[in-house]
Amino acid sequence: MTILVKYPPSIIPVPACPTTLVRVIGGSGYTLRIRSYDMFTNQLIGESTQNITSSDQEFTVVWATPSQRAIVLAVLEVVDANGNVVEKWQQPFIYVPNASISNIQA
Repeated sequence: MTILVKYPPSIIPVPACPTTLVRVIGGSGYTLRIRSYDMFTNQLIGESTQNITSSDQEFTVVWATPSQRAIVLAVLEVVDANGNVVEKWQQPFIYVPNASISNIQA
């Protein structure tokens, strides 16, 4: 089983839930579990699932985000029917929903 993530989130400077293109290769009949955690509090921010119905399938994953600034741990898990993790991917990203950008001219 393989999880391929195209353009994972790194810094999100707007109040929005980022999306990522994910491809799962290697089996059907599993579930892709998508989770977001606040790394400071270790609390689950949100979770969703997608059914894997073919041996090569793509998903657009939406990462849940909190209402305030946070470092979010994005986690993908392929799980079997018993909830056992078969494959896992994770990466942190910075979420700053109230960021502002200033143009400074010389």
